[in-house]
Amino acid sequence: MKKKDNDTEVPEKFGIKEFMKSLALSIVFVLLLTNFVVKPIRVNGSSMYPSLKDKEIGFSNILSYKVFGAKRFDVVIVYVDELKEYLVKRVIGLPGEIVEFKNDTLYIDHKAISQPFLSDIYMNSVKGYFNGIFTNSFGPVILGDDEVWLMGDNRP
Repeated sequence: MKKKDNDTEVPEKFGIKEFMKSLALSIVFVLLLTNFVVKPIRVNGSSMYPSLKDKEIGFSNILSYKVFGAKRFDVVIVYVDELKEYLVKRVIGLPGEIVEFKNDTLYIDHKAISQPFLSDIYMNSVKGYFNGIFTNSFGPVILGDDEVWLMGDNRP
């Protein structure tokens, strides 16, 4: 080590070998982190508005999903082969459940379920443009043992 005028130590040389070693370790760390712990994602579009906005960046907790699985109303990332892209959606129905929407009300197994994550102010402001409806009625849909029902928060 070389001494500077103010008595702080600085390395004499940082060679290419040390740089390559640091770079390789950094790449391995980032790959492990983004494949097994958290996955960065950029929201594309307005399907999750107002909860998430277009171009907003977030992280998906891969480790938690692998350990605990998806829970109702979790925000998840799903890869759609046909689109060749990742989408950000919310878990509405879980495996084996019956999902239905009637008159803007979510029913799971024929019981009305509150959706506290939806903004009442936003919903009421948009209903005027869609004949007073925020979520079109559909169902009942019976989910298989390996299926979940996903929807965006911006239903119209």
